[in-house]
Amino acid sequence: KKLERVGDQAKNIFDLAAEGVRFSEADDYERFLDFRSQVSQLYADTADALAEPDTADVDGLGERAEALMTTFDGLVNALIHADAPARYAVPRAMLFRYLKRICANLTSVATTAATGIDRTGDVDLDE
Repeated sequence: KKLERVGDQAKNIFDLAAEGVRFSEADDYERFLDFRSQVSQLYADTADALAEPDTADVDGLGERAEALMTTFDGLVNALIHADAPARYAVPRAMLFRYLKRICANLTSVATTAATGIDRTGDVDLDE
């Protein structure tokens, strides 16, 4: 289920591109490249956790993901309070939100791989 959500969020990012959203000309383009690199590494590390679960590695993944999610939250909050035009702020806020959800769901997948599934309560905590 979490992997499906990762795919849904990735599709949402492709949908932004289909609407003509481009960050390649943005003055903060390097930041977007850095985020792409960090999130891509989370994908790779999650795949590694699925292949060979290791609690210590997953803990490190979780810490990196949490730092990214905190960054994305801060960026969204800054955009909420900015005077930037909607065509600038909205695509960024949407992208940062999608990336945050990808990080959260990848972390959940990796954690489940390393610790197993607790079937005592099926609670959907996804926002």
